[in-house]
Amino acid sequence: MRFDLVPYLKSHRLNGLVEIEDLAAYCTHHKIQVEYISKQELDASIDPETTTAQCVLESEGGVCMRFTAHTGEVITIRMSEYLLDLYRSRAAESQKLADYSRSLF
Repeated sequence: MRFDLVPYLKSHRLNGLVEIEDLAAYCTHHKIQVEYISKQELDASIDPETTTAQCVLESEGGVCMRFTAHTGEVITIRMSEYLLDLYRSRAAESQKLADYSRSLF
């Protein structure tokens, strides 16, 4: 599975539903556990000299998480609560559809 970790090492954020789905697939494929962390822990992991991460440092709220990539790098990222709720809703719908399909056959 190919998943480019470099953007997340620099920006520390997920901006869209596709990125969340790709990350979920990556973590599932590599059996990676994701840990939810506080905003303070996320901020402490960001190099303040990295300008692409500046908006994460300045942001309020959201969901922050950390995981160790299959390459050994520790990745800390943030996403909006809205995006996480949207992902969860979509995943639940997919699961219901899969369960319903299995019950037909």
